[in-house]
This record gives sequence, C-alpha cells and structure tokens, in this order.
Amino acid sequence: MLNLGIVKATSENLQGYPEARMLGFPVTIPMVGGFAAGSIAASKAVASAANPRQRAIRGVLGGLAGSTAGVAAGNLINEVIATANRPKLEELQDYQQGM
Repeated sequence: MLNLGIVKATSENLQGYPEARMLGFPVTIPMVGGFAAGSIAASKAVASAANPRQRAIRGVLGGLAGSTAGVAAGNLINEVIATANRPKLEELQDYQQGM
C-alpha cells in the first residue's frame, strides 16, 4: 500500500479491485485508460484534418472513440487483476464427499 497523503494506492479495495486515490478522489484504471487513449486519439485526429471545422469535428469524434476504447481496455484489465486477487474457494461437492 502506497500512502503519501496526496496519492494513496492499494492492490485490492473492498470489491477486490485495485484502487488509487489522488487528493481523496478515486483514480481507476479505466479512467486513466480513457483519458490517455482519448487524448492521443483526439490529437491524432486533429493533426489529420485540413481546415478548422474538420479539426473540431475530428477531434471530438477521435477523443470519444479513443476514450471509449481506453475505458473498455481499463475495465478488462481491472477484471483480470480482480480475478487474480480472489482466493480460489472449494466447490460444494468437495465438502459433501465426506458425508
């Protein structure tokens, strides 16, 4: 657990997901993925446009598409990490064999 006051992080919160907080607000993997992918996609889309109107439209659409992909990838990463952190419990059949 990282506990510096400004940034706090843990590998598993109450729901089993990794969690970080910055200034008390949650920072999640999907949030970071959406921000990063959206920013990159928007900048690439703006750079590929010829006139200012196209830049605005492409920037918004590129940012939206990139953010959606980044959040989806972040959710997938969260699920993988949470699944790996969950203990493997025995099946009900294992308990009933001795009866």
